[in-house]
Amino acid sequence: MKKLPLIFAGNKYIIIIFLFISTIMSNCTSEHDQNFTLVNTKHLDHLYEEILLNDKPAAIIHIYSEHPGYERTEAPGEGVACVDDVARAAIFYLRHYRYTANEQSLIKARRLLNFILNIQAENGCFYNFVDSDYQINKEFRTSQAKPGWWTWRAMWAISEAICVYKDMDVEYVGLLKKSFQKTLKVVYKLQKNYSETIIENDIKLPTWLPYNYASDQAAIIIKALVPYCQTQKDKKNDTMAQIIRKQADGICLMQKGNKEEFPFGAFLSWGNLWHAYGNSQADALLQAGNFLNEKGYLNSALLEINNFYTFLEKEKYLNSFSIEKQGAKWTISEKKQFEQIAYGIRPMVMACLQAYKITGEKTFARQAGGIACWLFGKNITGKSVYSPETGRCFDGINDKENINYNSGAESTIEALLILLEVEQIPPAKKILHDYYKGL
Repeated sequence: MKKLPLIFAGNKYIIIIFLFISTIMSNCTSEHDQNFTLVNTKHLDHLYEEILLNDKPAAIIHIYSEHPGYERTEAPGEGVACVDDVARAAIFYLRHYRYTANEQSLIKARRLLNFILNIQAENGCFYNFVDSDYQINKEFRTSQAKPGWWTWRAMWAISEAICVYKDMDVEYVGLLKKSFQKTLKVVYKLQKNYSETIIENDIKLPTWLPYNYASDQAAIIIKALVPYCQTQKDKKNDTMAQIIRKQADGICLMQKGNKEEFPFGAFLSWGNLWHAYGNSQADALLQAGNFLNEKGYLNSALLEINNFYTFLEKEKYLNSFSIEKQGAKWTISEKKQFEQIAYGIRPMVMACLQAYKITGEKTFARQAGGIACWLFGKNITGKSVYSPETGRCFDGINDKENINYNSGAESTIEALLILLEVEQIPPAKKILHDYYKGL
């Protein structure tokens, strides 16, 4: 009779030990899951190169990297690096520092920003390309100092840098602000035609956005101006707020369709054309609406997210399409499904995450995570285009069967931005990580 308690006691101790070990393993697994990240900067770091520009430390991001060796490759006629990609990378490294406190990311961001500051022209715009000996390419059409993509993207990077450095380096922030203000003068000039519209292809178009009605580029201006305003003492500076408002008004004018009729609230990119790349209008309007307390901007953005994004997912995503009027409705006059690139996915993910932050509705966070799964095979090919082991994102999906296995700066950075931002939002992160782990 006395042996039974001893046996029972022994089993109890075994059970207690087992539960103790299980708890430790569970905690380790939980901690591992929390620390696990799909963000790998190895390939971007490979494309990064530190240089001297005007005898000052700077850095560039090499534009192309070709399969299978993934050596850095020059863009014929353009150069080895460009402001477009350097600004993208600066934004990534700045955000990576903000989220992880990684000092190396902050150092890299500053070197990249130094490159941007040293390639600004007197007119406030930015040249784009440098050649292999780091001389500025001032002649090629995609490198001239003019109010276009690379100028607005440089402005965006500088704005985000001001937010990061404002409490740590007053002198450097002064340099950044000086550059920003020079570009701001270029933006002022866009407003002169405010409220004037034209009709082309039966579409009423604004005339005060970049290139008259480039709503995609206007979105980048807003994404630069809102963070900058939030660092100022007079956050609702009337002049700055009016620029944001006018650019947002122009973007809203480019929205077509509704929740029931094609194109389901999509913001046209330019004229009667919609294209996936750089289509950040919803993201920008959410920022503008939240900053200015304008529900109209928020509602317009949510109309696209709730309806047009759903349409794109059902279509397995698109490259571009043009619209035309058929009676009272819009129809597609021309459609392209390929190629599909990470730069066409990132704006959608960012818009959904922004919608979640503003509304608190988890549906938007889960939508962001679901769209981000495009990187891991939730696309028309069923194949991953990003590798967490190497940090490479392939340059695009060419058709239903084929992938472009090159891995240049644009695709790499856009993918890293997607992953970095999704992983900051638990409901979005769960969708993405669960999908990845299920592969």
